[in-house]
Amino acid sequence: LNTGLTAAAAVVLAAYLVGTGVLMSASSTLGDAERTTFRDTTSLASIRSAAFDIRANESLGLIARGQAGPYEARVQARIKEITTAVEGGLSYALSTPIKKAATDYFQAHADIRKLDDNGAWDQAVSEATTATQAAGRTFAALDTATSKPLADAQAKLSQQTLAPRASLVVAGLAVLIGGIAASGLTARGIAKRLEEYR
Repeated sequence: LNTGLTAAAAVVLAAYLVGTGVLMSASSTLGDAERTTFRDTTSLASIRSAAFDIRANESLGLIARGQAGPYEARVQARIKEITTAVEGGLSYALSTPIKKAATDYFQAHADIRKLDDNGAWDQAVSEATTATQAAGRTFAALDTATSKPLADAQAKLSQQTLAPRASLVVAGLAVLIGGIAASGLTARGIAKRLEEYR
């Protein structure tokens, strides 16, 4: 039994097992982050972007005075985006309060459009621009319902993606040291075997 070659093989096997284990653990951590936190982060960002776009087009529709059609079409498209993100992208814990806030704002927007379409433009403008009216209150609620969860999700995602870094560095060093050790042991084993043939 050549102890040098045997030890070298053992070191290589150990390094392989350590490296594989760390890589599998890192892959699992990142996979979990992608399926949960990353999905929440992208959905929340999409919801907030769409909500502010709705608010902007709501104002543009009122400015257009009787020609709000193109802006309202944009609003309805963005409402669909929010609904899809809430129902299909967010985790249940986040979707419930955000769905209520979004639904309340959508109704307030519909009320504004109804006023404008029925000729009550001044009242529609007042409803849209006064912070204490329904549109202002419900939009602020939607903003609040999404802003902190988004910040929390971004922080958690950053933590999850950086978590495997230390273990990957340690595993890399272990494999490097193992490779050097295996090379030395292999050289000793070969030298010993050559001596046996002399």
